[in-house]
Amino acid sequence: MESIKLYKWLGRWLSGRILYIGDQLLMMDGHGAVETASEEDIPNARVVVVGKAHYFETVKHFPFNKTREIKSAVLLDQNAYSPFSTTRCFIRKIHQTDDGATVNLWFISPEAAGVLEKQFISLVIPETALFSFHSGHSSRIYEVDLNGQFLLSWVGNNGAVQSLRSDNDGTDLDAFRRSIGRDAAACPVAKITGQKDYAVFLSETISGLPFNGLYPFANFNPNSVSLDSRMLKRGIYGAAASFAIYLTLSMAMPYCVEKRLEKEDTAISAQSVEWVEKQNEIDLAVKKQNKLADPINAYPSKYMLMTLLLKVMTPEARIIQMTVSNNRAEIRGEAPSATDLLTTLSETGGIRNAQFISPVRKESKTGRDMFTLSFEFNEKK
Repeated sequence: MESIKLYKWLGRWLSGRILYIGDQLLMMDGHGAVETASEEDIPNARVVVVGKAHYFETVKHFPFNKTREIKSAVLLDQNAYSPFSTTRCFIRKIHQTDDGATVNLWFISPEAAGVLEKQFISLVIPETALFSFHSGHSSRIYEVDLNGQFLLSWVGNNGAVQSLRSDNDGTDLDAFRRSIGRDAAACPVAKITGQKDYAVFLSETISGLPFNGLYPFANFNPNSVSLDSRMLKRGIYGAAASFAIYLTLSMAMPYCVEKRLEKEDTAISAQSVEWVEKQNEIDLAVKKQNKLADPINAYPSKYMLMTLLLKVMTPEARIIQMTVSNNRAEIRGEAPSATDLLTTLSETGGIRNAQFISPVRKESKTGRDMFTLSFEFNEKK
């Protein structure tokens, strides 16, 4: 009973001061109060929630189960998993079998990582990771509206997270369901509107977090690519203290120190053999993973292209056939005005060299323009 009370008290304490890193820094409390945060407010935060605008998330499968090995694989070839370099990456295992493990990866942007490096904060969680804790083991879609900035996030039964952020009201829930697939077709939608309601939602979710699942989000930065200066200083001080203790003991008890060093040397030698074997296994697994991942990473994202077309095409326009080769797409379809559609595509970020590749003709029955056009697209836009 006392442990349950302590658990609830700790959850309420964590949710009492939440720093939200979005388009601006916000400080939230457990009652839904939201105010703009300053640099001086950062040390007072107990939990940091990183907004979708400041990280890249993905779901990947690895041919091994240990989180330590997955971290090593990610750090060895970060460019294969993230569109940008970062010092912060969070990994949460969502499913594993004898053949390997599936994990959610969150790569924090350099801007947000810079905020995290300034102060020591107990817990750092991407906001879509919180949705997976809130939904439990049920599939659900979360629709968040923060003053015209929309966030759609799907959480699967196993905790896998996929999300989409939009800065306008053009986010299409049905299109988002289709992009996820059959698993999202009939799952319920939880809508959250306004910063106050969102602050209450985050606070309630954090206060009920299972502590056995928080290890991937602890702020001791286990996935950092570079050493934190504070941790480096602690390491130097610790090494100096260890040397002083060693020197004192070696002078006072030379025989005992010699025997102890001999035992340590034997243990380290035995352990080194195990480390070398394990490193060889990791290197082999990484090579296999890279070989399997190269064709997939080189393949253009149909989801990003379809999302872009859904935003720019009018409801009356219809795609009859689409062919994609590398980063070039060819579309055959009909629209009220093919010229207007070509103009819209030419002015859209991520699309270039849009042109008709056959004459536009008018359909006599419908009065619509029948067109065939092609363009190049950049899936990272």
